[in-house]
Amino acid sequence: MKKFIILLAAIISFNFSLSAQDAKVGYVNTNTILEGMPKVKQLQANLEAYATQLENKSKQLLDTYQKKQQDFIAKKESGQLSPVQEQDQLKALQDEEARIIEFSRDSQQKLQERQAELFAPVETQIFDIVNKVAEEEGFTYIINAGGAAGVILYANPALDITAKVQARLN
Repeated sequence: MKKFIILLAAIISFNFSLSAQDAKVGYVNTNTILEGMPKVKQLQANLEAYATQLENKSKQLLDTYQKKQQDFIAKKESGQLSPVQEQDQLKALQDEEARIIEFSRDSQQKLQERQAELFAPVETQIFDIVNKVAEEEGFTYIINAGGAAGVILYANPALDITAKVQARLN
């Protein structure tokens, strides 16, 4: 297996050195582009408003939990609870704590999904323009210098050897 990896790396570097002579590489800073788009400012404001809604709901759940916890402690210390009642209320508090943790986890996921949903059309628009400019200008690769730095945004389809590799694997 180790020999295979070394051989594969050698082949890739050899192929890259042969084709690199003809390669025309460019880069784009998508962060700069995004910062200059008025539409992005509105999308960011929408995302922040959604995040605030989630934070407010989380704070509300936490406040309710803390009040119930304080009530439980006061009743326990004053001896108002039987051992069974104490166990029942303790279990209810643990369940509510688990719900709060789950809500927090879900909120993070929902926020990421909303961000992806809001920004997908803008990203698609930018990537489409990057592809057009790359093809018009004869670039082989376009690399993103902002955001996810080092990510290849465009690669000349003629250089894709995926099918050749798959054919040799079969």
